[in-house]
Amino acid sequence: MNRASIALVTSDRNSRWKTFAGAIAAALGVNLWVSLVLLPSLLVGGETSGLYLLALLAPVPLLAFGIWRHNEVVLLWAFPTSLLITIAIKPGMASMQIYGPARLGIVGISLVVFLFGASTLTSFHELPAPRHIRPLKSSYQGIPTRWRRRFRMYASLSLLSLIFPLVLLYHVNFDEVGALALKDNYPGRAATFTTLLNVFVIGLWVVLFANYILSPLKKHRTGDKPLRLGLAMVRHRAKLGNPSIFFYLGGVAAMVLMVLWFALQS
Repeated sequence: MNRASIALVTSDRNSRWKTFAGAIAAALGVNLWVSLVLLPSLLVGGETSGLYLLALLAPVPLLAFGIWRHNEVVLLWAFPTSLLITIAIKPGMASMQIYGPARLGIVGISLVVFLFGASTLTSFHELPAPRHIRPLKSSYQGIPTRWRRRFRMYASLSLLSLIFPLVLLYHVNFDEVGALALKDNYPGRAATFTTLLNVFVIGLWVVLFANYILSPLKKHRTGDKPLRLGLAMVRHRAKLGNPSIFFYLGGVAAMVLMVLWFALQS
């Protein structure tokens, strides 16, 4: 099989995988929209204005556009945010009568699974067929101890990023003491304040996630600091196009040694 045939087969395989990933992301997105917006809207009922219907249906074309263009901004930010607009217009959709602990857990798992699926879809790139295949020497060796420690840290932070917001949301929505306090202090508006607390919890977790989980992992994602500094120095020297001071010192040392050698020979 020649190189052109290999490239054609690889491109066809990548295209099938991309289509499959798009279908999975679409199914997960529709499931999230139905469970978080459509079903609670039908259960709450009440009057529906044109603005409410627009907010109710807006996530669907956003999801379709994001999958078609493989746009991570739309899939990972615009679509999940659009799901909250309907709840903001009708806060009763977020009440405890609609969301029990089991239902909230299912919706939370649906959101996490959708984000994983959308991340996979948006990071899927076709790679050109390699000219040569040569296994690296490190592939024959075991995983170093330092990388095992890093993998354990990655797993711990991933688990924490899932458990921590779920605990906060459970406390806001299903703690009996807090629910009674909201009903006593805000009669008739408990559902609205519960929704505001949910938005506050999500915003707080986004800030904590960005500063205390993603920020420490940034150094690990981009490689070891000494190696990056060394590569940066090499790139800087290459851009200058002039030999470094060590080149001239080496030339002078070579000339001195040659003079000494001739002097000793004579």
